Amino acid sequence: MKCPGCKRRLISRTIRTCEVQCCMECDGIWVSKETFCKLGNLFSMDLPQVEHHKVMLFKPRDVKKTVGPVLVRVCPQCEIGMKQFNYAYDSNIFLDKCPECGGIWADAGEMMQVAKHLKPDIDERIIGGFLAENPHLSQFERDAERAEQALNTVLTVIRLMA
Repeated sequence: MKCPGCKRRLISRTIRTCEVQCCMECDGIWVSKETFCKLGNLFSMDLPQVEHHKVMLFKPRDVKKTVGPVLVRVCPQCEIGMKQFNYAYDSNIFLDKCPECGGIWADAGEMMQVAKHLKPDIDERIIGGFLAENPHLSQFERDAERAEQALNTVLTVIRLMA
């Protein structure tokens, strides 16, 4: 198989338990669609938990568009043109995917960007687990409904007085 980027010969390697095809020239990797998610998750487990991303947690991200003509790369397995896509729709990590076999080409460093995107937030998991297991959660919901009813009653009285 040939590298979609620099046309060199791809070398078969095992990263952890994942079989990938690597280019020793440009450091890109070719993976099957099944291996892609597994490898991204394995890499994400190795990354340290970072706090700086929480500032952007609920803010929309700008999705970058590719500038200029898109280079159509050839699938090393099927030898047809691949389609470029924005991983997870708004990650701004542009990968190439074969429409025939589903294999994915990641340029140098892009798998680590995918891993960072997949990195779970420990605080969110703790809070989610707490909410899912909390037997008093329904009480909180009832209290919120009562507070909303009381507020609506007060607003109605104020409107009648005006």
